[in-house]
Amino acid sequence: MENPLIQEKLKKLILQRNSLIVPLVALSIGVIVLSLLLKAQKQRVIILPTKGTTLWLEKTNCSKSYLETFGLYLSSLLFSKDVISAPLKMEEALSYAHPSKKRALQKMLEEEFLQLEQAQSSFSFETKRYFSDPAKKTFILEGTQKIYYPKGEEVEIEETDLRYHLIFKMEEGQLKLLNIKKENL
Repeated sequence: MENPLIQEKLKKLILQRNSLIVPLVALSIGVIVLSLLLKAQKQRVIILPTKGTTLWLEKTNCSKSYLETFGLYLSSLLFSKDVISAPLKMEEALSYAHPSKKRALQKMLEEEFLQLEQAQSSFSFETKRYFSDPAKKTFILEGTQKIYYPKGEEVEIEETDLRYHLIFKMEEGQLKLLNIKKENL
């Protein structure tokens, strides 16, 4: 025969266990439901600058102002440089290239650097106008490309009116450069 004291303690333990199972199951279901809701939630990061327009990003989309700001920044890296700044600007620009296009962009920028180095020249791009298409993730920049060639004590300047198309792809909330198209105006 079992001791009645042991039986009583065993009943209390079973009662405590059973009374704790209900909150435990309810909390577990709550955690699962909240996890599913969090995973399905659509997030938008809003950047509030001290001046200018509001910029926003989502996983697969961005605001027109963000695309234009990013396009202007990347164009300053790509289209205005000299022999000294070119390697640094190339490294920075390549960090924004899409992985599938990084090697092609690197090859293009290296060839451009060799031409700059051989001619000891530099170039700058003076923007006249720009616009963007957020649906196509395209930034279009029009202006004058000036190439400066040293000729003894003087500098020869070659000017060309150009239009650049920067084509991006949005992945996981980051704009990545896919392609650069250049055309004469």
